Amino acid sequence: MNLSIFQSIGRGQACHGRTSCRVCWKDGEGNHKLLDGQSAQMVNDPGYWGAPDPSVLVLGMSKGFTQSNMMAADQGSFDRIAYAKFRKRLLQGLQAVGLMEGVQNIDPKLTAAEKKFGFASVIRCSMTANDGGEFVSASGKLISALKRPQAAAVMDTCLKTYIGALSPKTRLVVLLGNSSGYVDYMRKAMPKLFSDYAAAEGYDGLLYKAGGRFFVHVAHPSGSNGHFEGFRPATPMTATVRASSESWQKNNFKGA
Repeated sequence: MNLSIFQSIGRGQACHGRTSCRVCWKDGEGNHKLLDGQSAQMVNDPGYWGAPDPSVLVLGMSKGFTQSNMMAADQGSFDRIAYAKFRKRLLQGLQAVGLMEGVQNIDPKLTAAEKKFGFASVIRCSMTANDGGEFVSASGKLISALKRPQAAAVMDTCLKTYIGALSPKTRLVVLLGNSSGYVDYMRKAMPKLFSDYAAAEGYDGLLYKAGGRFFVHVAHPSGSNGHFEGFRPATPMTATVRASSESWQKNNFKGA
C-alpha cells in the first residue's frame, strides 16, 4: 500500500483542501477508471473540509455528481463544494442528533478555520454505479456495486486508510445514510477493522462503538432522499451522540 498520504499530512490527520491520494490507482491509470466490468466508475478527486484533527467527523458514502463536477471544473471556492445544494438539510440532520446546537449557518464549519468538525466521504474518490447504462450516485445502487470485488476493494482500502487511522481526538463519526443496505454493509465491515466493535442495544445497527469512538448513522440530507424529514432519532441516542462529541462516555453496549 502506498502510504505517501500519511507521510504528507501525518497519520490520523487531514488537511482542508484537495487530497493527494492514489492508493487505489496504478501508474498510467489517469484520473478515471471503470470497475468490475463497468459495474461502477471512479474519479480520482479526493478532498477534505474542516478541522485537520476533528473531534467529530462527518462522512458521506461518496461524492455525488454535483460535488464531483465542481471538483473537476475547479471553479470558485473549494469551500463551496462539499454538500453543495443540501447544506441546510445537512445542518438539520446533525442537529437532529444533538450536534451544532444554535448554529444557523453551516458554511463556516466547512472551511480551514473550523476547529471541531471535519467533513469528507468514506470513499474519498467519487464512485458511481451503473444503472442500465447510466451511472448514478444513488446509495442503493452504489451498495449493490460494492458487492463486486474491485469496488469492494476500494471501499476496504478507504476504510483502512482513513477510518482505521483516525487519531484518538476523533470521538464521533457521523455517517450520512441510514438505509438498511448501507447500515448492513457497515455492520459487516466495521468488525473486520476494529476488534472492539460493539453495537448499541435497541438501535438496529445505527449506533455503535468501534476503535474507541462512537459511530452513528443519520438520514442522508440529499434532496433526493424522500425519507429525510421523517428522521427522528430516539432521545437516548441523541444524548449519546451529543455526549460522545465532547468527552468519552460509557454506554450499555453489547460486549463492552
